[in-house]
Amino acid sequence: RVAESIQTKFEEAKVQGLPCTFSIKVLTFAYWPQIKPDDAFVSPDSLRQCQDGFERYYRRSNPTKQLKWQAERGSAVLDIAFPKGTKEVNMNIHQAAVMIQIDAGALLPDGGSSTQTVSAISNATGIEIAEIKPLIASMMLAKGLNLVRVHGKGIDPKFDQNSCIEMNPDFA
Repeated sequence: RVAESIQTKFEEAKVQGLPCTFSIKVLTFAYWPQIKPDDAFVSPDSLRQCQDGFERYYRRSNPTKQLKWQAERGSAVLDIAFPKGTKEVNMNIHQAAVMIQIDAGALLPDGGSSTQTVSAISNATGIEIAEIKPLIASMMLAKGLNLVRVHGKGIDPKFDQNSCIEMNPDFA
C-alpha cells in the first residue's frame, strides 16, 4: 500500500521534464531477497531522466531515506516503430537498454542506416558480453519475436561480440 501511495503521489506531482511514462515501486530493503547488485549497468538516458525526477520528488518528502535502484528487477514497455507498424513490447530493463542502444544506431543523420556490434552495445550499457548475448538472442530467436537481426545474415544464432546487430525491418 505504501508503494502504491508513493506512486500515486508522484503521478499527482506531475514532475516536469520526464521523457516517458514512469512508474516505480519503493519497498524497504527487508522485502527484497538479496541479489548481486548490477552496479556496472548504465541506464538509458530516458530512464535516467525519469529516475532523477523521481529522486528529486522522493527526497523532498523523505530526506533521510536512501534510494537504491535495482534495474535487474524492473521491466519496461517500449513502443517500437518498425516499417510495418509500431509495436508495444514488454521486456526487462536490461533488454530495453539493449533495444534502445540498437535503435540509437538505427538511423544516421543523413538518413542511412547503421548497426552496432555486440561489443559496442555491451560497452554502452555496462552489461557484460556473457550476459548480453542471451539478451540479444531472446530478441532475435524467440518464436514470433524476431525484433533484431544480425546485419547481412538475418536471424543467426551463431552471432558473436563482433557481429553487427540491427533492428529487424521485417518484424510485423
